[in-house]
Amino acid sequence: MSMVDRICELAQKKGLSIAALEKAVGLSNGIIGKWKKQSPSCDKLKLVADYLNTTIDYLLTGIKNELKQNEIELLEVFQNFNDREQVKIIGRMEEWLEVKHQREAISKSSRIVGVQVARRTDGKFIKEPLTAEEFERIEALPEDTDY
Repeated sequence: MSMVDRICELAQKKGLSIAALEKAVGLSNGIIGKWKKQSPSCDKLKLVADYLNTTIDYLLTGIKNELKQNEIELLEVFQNFNDREQVKIIGRMEEWLEVKHQREAISKSSRIVGVQVARRTDGKFIKEPLTAEEFERIEALPEDTDY
């Protein structure tokens, strides 16, 4: 699908003809049709994209990069901070992410993945929980190792 086809499709969804779209954004009649053979200027394409509530990227490539509502809200709040504050916020979020990864690693390593059976010196068998970390350590031992 071409850029002009995407514009036509979005205009149609809004109940607009191409002529009505051109008039609504202040473009001369027939200009969008000419974009099949010649590239539009960025400012004209931006007018059309904004009016159709889409991005220039989508009009050019057809790829939608849609954000979830909470991501949009996060960006709206983030934009209220100056550059220095934004850098601090990003740093703090990276710290939080590192803590999250550490907690997940601890949780994973202490999660019970099996049971280790061993014989005591009196000949009785005992079962002990086996964590993922212990399992990986045992798996890494050479074949002829008693553990």
